[in-house]
Formats: sequence, C-alpha cells, structure tokens
Amino acid sequence: MVVLTFLAPLVGLVAAAAGGAGVLTFYFLKLRRRPLRISSTLLWQQAATDLEVNTPFRWLRSNWLLLLQLLIVLLLAAALARPALPSGGLAVSRLIVLVDRSASMSVADAGNGQTRLEAALDRAGELIERAADADGTRIVIASYASETRVHAGWSDAKGPLRRGLGEIGPTDQPGDLSDAIETIEAILLADNTDETVDAARIVVLTDNASPAVESATAVVSLESFGGVGTPNNTGVVAAGARRDFEDPSVVRVFARVLSTRGEPRLQSVRISVGSRVIDRRAIETGADGSSVAVSFEYTEPSEHVVNLSIDGADALAADNTASVVVPRIGSAAVLLVRDRIDGDPKSWIAADVLRALDPEQLRVVPTASYRADPAASVSGAGLVVFDRATGTLPLPREVPTLALGCVVEKTGVVATRTGPGTRVLTWDRDHPVLVDARLDRLVIDKTIGLGTVEAAEGTVAVVTELARGNTGPLIVESETASVRHLTVGFDPSVSSWPLDVGFALFLATAVERLTFASATGDGVAFEIGKPVNLRSDQARFVSDRGDRLSGNAVGGRVDLGLAERVGIYRPEATGDTEASPIAVNLLSEQETRIRAVAPQESGDTRSAGAAAIDTGPREIRGYFVMAAFVLAAVEWLVYLARNRSIVGGRVNQRLGGVR
Repeated sequence: MVVLTFLAPLVGLVAAAAGGAGVLTFYFLKLRRRPLRISSTLLWQQAATDLEVNTPFRWLRSNWLLLLQLLIVLLLAAALARPALPSGGLAVSRLIVLVDRSASMSVADAGNGQTRLEAALDRAGELIERAADADGTRIVIASYASETRVHAGWSDAKGPLRRGLGEIGPTDQPGDLSDAIETIEAILLADNTDETVDAARIVVLTDNASPAVESATAVVSLESFGGVGTPNNTGVVAAGARRDFEDPSVVRVFARVLSTRGEPRLQSVRISVGSRVIDRRAIETGADGSSVAVSFEYTEPSEHVVNLSIDGADALAADNTASVVVPRIGSAAVLLVRDRIDGDPKSWIAADVLRALDPEQLRVVPTASYRADPAASVSGAGLVVFDRATGTLPLPREVPTLALGCVVEKTGVVATRTGPGTRVLTWDRDHPVLVDARLDRLVIDKTIGLGTVEAAEGTVAVVTELARGNTGPLIVESETASVRHLTVGFDPSVSSWPLDVGFALFLATAVERLTFASATGDGVAFEIGKPVNLRSDQARFVSDRGDRLSGNAVGGRVDLGLAERVGIYRPEATGDTEASPIAVNLLSEQETRIRAVAPQESGDTRSAGAAAIDTGPREIRGYFVMAAFVLAAVEWLVYLARNRSIVGGRVNQRLGGVR
C-alpha cells in the first residue's frame, strides 16, 4: 500500500489555512443583488452609493466556483508541504556510492556527448539528492580504478557529499572492482553498527555489469553506463623492447594489438623515436577479438624512448600508444670491493680487466669500508665485484654481484671449507658467461668450497650450478628477487685462468649479463595501475601534458606510487636531471575491449538491483502544482460559462420587454 507523506506538513497547513480564509472572506463580503427591470434610473441616483456598501457575513450558497477555488488553494498548499512517495525499495540507513573511473569510463558514448564517467557522476548526484533527504541515511562517496579512494566520509549533508563527488576525475588506470569492494567492506566494518546486511547498500556506477559481485557486509547493486553495442577501438595490449645480445646497438620492439571492430581490418602501426618515424607497417586485426603480434627492428646505440603508435582515432585514446625506455649501450657503474688496495701484486688481475671494459664508472673501496656502510658504498653502482674479499659480505640491496674467491650473504650460496686443487670436470658450455671461458685448460691451486641452499637467512634464491670440479661446485649463478649473482669458488690469482684470454672474456660476459636487464628485454616500461619504483635520486617527474609523479628518494631508490595517466614522465629541473625518463603504458585487454552495454541495459542504464534501493522519499510537488493549474483553467471556463448565461438571460428579458 502506497502511503503519501508530507515532508513539510506545517508549512502546508499554514498555507491552506491562510489561502482558504482569504477565499472565504471574499465570498462573505461579496455584494449580492437581484436584477430587476425598471423604467428609468432617474429616481435611483441614490443607489450608486450602495455599490460601496456590502452586507458582510451572509450564508454561502452552493457555488461551483467556490469549490474549485478552494481545491486550487489546497493543491498549492499541499505542494508547499512537499508531498512525497516512498521509492518502493528496501530502506537503507547506510549508502556507499562507488564510481568507476577507470580508462574505459572515458569513452563518450553515454548520450548527449557525455562520457560514461560524466553520466555516472550525474547519476551519483541524483542519488545524493534523494538519499540525503531521507531521515537517518548516511552516505559515503568513493571511486575506484586500480586503487580505491574515499572522497566523502559518512555524512547526510549535501554540501560535503557534492564536494567529494567533484573530486572524482578520469584516469587511465584499469579497474579493479573486487579490491574496491574489499575496501568498502572495511569501511562498513569500521563503522561498527549493529544493523543487518540489508540496511547497507553499495551502489556501483560502472560500465561493466557482467561480473557477479557479492559482499558479506552489504547488498551490492550495479548500474551500467555506456552505449548499446561495442565501440570501435584498437589498442596496444602488450609491448616490450630489448637490445640484441650479440649486437646491442640493434633494438627489437615487440607488441600485440587488439581490435574490437568484429571484422578483419588493416590497421597502420608505426614506431618512432622522438619526432623521427622509424618504420610503419599495416597489420590485419582479427575478427574474433584476439590480439595480433607485430615486431620491428632498428639500430640506435644511445638511450632513447621508442614509441609504438596506432594510426587513426577510436573510442579510447589511452591505449593507442605504448612507449619503452631503451638504455644506452655500455656497462653500468661498477664498484670493486677488495681487502687491499695498494701494494697487492695481484690487484691488477680483476681491476685491469674491468677498466678495459670501459664501465660508466669504476670505484674501488676496501672491504672494511663496504662492510661498515653497504648502502652508502653501493649508491649509484649497477654492479658490485668482490675480489678476494674476506669476512662477512652483506648483500647489497637490489644490485647484482660478482664474487671472485669469496661468498656474499643471502645469495643462496655458502662457503663450506677450503679444498685442494682441482681441474674443471664439467661446465655449462651454452651458458652466456661460459661460452668463451675456455675452462678445459684451467688449473686451480685451491678452492673455497661452495655449498648451495634454497634459502639463506630468509631470502629465497634460485641457484644454478654452472661449473664443477673434483671438490664440488666451482661457479654458481643465483637469483634473489629478480637480481642475479655470480659466485666463483676459487681465487683466480691462484689459478692459470688470468693468463688465458678466457678470463677476460668471462669477466666481460659476466658484467654484461649481470648489468643487462632481465631476460624479457632491457627496455624499461611500467604498466599503469602498478607502483612505479626505480633506482634514481630524482623524486619528481612530469609528463609532456603536465601530469606529475613524486615520491621520496631514499638510498638511491624512489617510490613514485601509481600514475594517473599514461605517457612519458621526465625528471623536473631539481635533483638528478640526468635520470632516465619513465614510460607508463595502459596495456590492459580489459580496458581496450571496452565492454558493450546489453540492449536491455540501455535507456536509463540501470540494473534491476539498483531499482530496489530506497534512497529516500520521492517528492511529487510538481504534480500538485500542475493539477492546480488545470483546476484554475477549469475554474476560468466555468466562470465564463456562468457569465455568458447571465448576460444571455438579461438580453432575453430586454427583448421580451421591447416586444
């Protein structure tokens, strides 16, 4: 049963009393005379003064005009009393409006030239207007993409809620609805009320209503926004670049391109460095929604940013370009750690070979200085070489190491005991660092003995044995947290290796492998929606269109958090201006596919679940005002008809008198 309520009944009662009294007063004071036919008005001059005289408070006669006028007054008074009907759904005391602001919400197919996000924000404004008027309903405004943000905490005041809604803007991040629901659940639990689950409602305003979303703390309703049908969009969903291992000046770019057009189509794809277009080719995108691979190859020895772009405009611009920062050819800065710096007749062995490799920088520090402050010693180095260092050698954080005749902690390798001389029995001839090492003629006078463990002091390591002698492993490669470490289980100075060209080739390939990027390619790029964490002394970066990334640089590393927009971010004028740029790409099939809204969801674009939300009474004062205007028109017609009948009667009387 629908019950009509009035949100301001006192105002309505006062208006009805005042208006009704006014109408009745006019009727009470109205001059009433019976028309008479006379021969002349000569003797009736005195009657003119009677026009100013009234007979007050006479009993009212039956009058349709009076009834209509009283009804008009009552309707207008009812409108002032703010009549309202319940929304017909489940009443909620806590409402969370969760707005999707992911990349696909920037598609402008929501009608009237609006993007999906703009339409969702309009809908959120409607929910605020209705729910804030309901007694006891508290509201939270939040948004989500790769991370969830709360823009307005629990409130029933429209001002703070509207301001929170105004903070929500577009982003190029992909959406993560499950993470957003977990965050909202934590907010509901922290509110610490004894209400049932049905008393709390999460309204998700998104362009993807396909996944089933559930919550243990509230009822979840999805409202979908977007046009009918899949928008035409083509985007880069995977990209990478790396230098050729044999010829590092050669750069190979790999990418995958996906189209939602639903039919085979030739698409132009190009790569460029700065404003220089290197190559362009046409690829045929698939009709089944699968991605298509494309690759390029070019020569560029210096550090640069390579851009892979899709020609032509489509529904989503954020996925039309992917960029990769390709570092320059050359070794990184090398830190050499050893016990003795001067006076050691064997110090030339490793130091001279490293200098010949022409690293960006070569610093030599004693073992004691390194052990006292490893972070300060390693700052700026891309590789640490330990040459016959003794004692405890702490593992440098996220820097590869090469240990010659010693062992570094937490690399998955431990020293067992000093062993006798040996020859190399077996080795991995296909491994990059041993291809030219020429270990078949190597004679070793003494070994330190290497043991491998799966974990050393809480650090999980993947250990690979590369060479073995009579006494056990001689050369071992390990990897911890995606950082490589190479350990040689004997002192090269007490072997025949330094006299062979194979030793120099081993050091050259070892340095190149350890300072080279991971096997997926040496190009560096970040996916938007994932933390931007890198080695740099620069803490502030800005893109070409003014978007910023900032953080705190500590110990040569900086955590810049999540980027809001794709693009190339370059260091600002302060700090280390020589820092490399940062490439941030979308690379998300989920966003590139731009989920289509089903036909039954078009129109008001609301799901059935959302219709069951009681966000407060729905005011209908407009209907009462319209009804009052209709009755006013009827009253005017009745008045005209009545006057016409009176005038007609008088005319007939006069005509009868003439005859």
